[in-house]
Amino acid sequence: LGLSSHSSQKLSIKIEIDQKPPSGFKTVFSMVNKEYLIGIQHYDLPSMFSGKLHAILCRSYAKGRDYYDWLWFVGKKIEPNLVLLEQAILQTEGKKLILDKANLAKLLCEKVQSVDFKKIKRDILPFLMDSSELRFFEESVFLKLSKVG
Repeated sequence: LGLSSHSSQKLSIKIEIDQKPPSGFKTVFSMVNKEYLIGIQHYDLPSMFSGKLHAILCRSYAKGRDYYDWLWFVGKKIEPNLVLLEQAILQTEGKKLILDKANLAKLLCEKVQSVDFKKIKRDILPFLMDSSELRFFEESVFLKLSKVG
């Protein structure tokens, strides 16, 4: 379908349907026009970022892909949807938080300090096209990112 610039690349699409999504999300409608038209209603980027931060903060184990995606959102200068993140944490953890940039930064710093970045690197390495990108998967990098949200 020409979705990738790499002609031999296989594309896997995972669709997740949350039947009880937390409140606070925002959606957008996107049209994909390749071989045929597809219309997709999906979370906006700030809501997607909040979903990723929720996984980072609340998942019982660390996934390299979550940290890779965190880098992607920050690189695109996406601000998280804090209302959605608050509601997601309330739904899964039963904790009522009022998040702003400062207390989100504190939560993220605490989480980053508890993560084994050697495991993160092993987890993400098979997915990197350029292994030199491993240099970004260090505690110090994510502590800096935590301070900006």
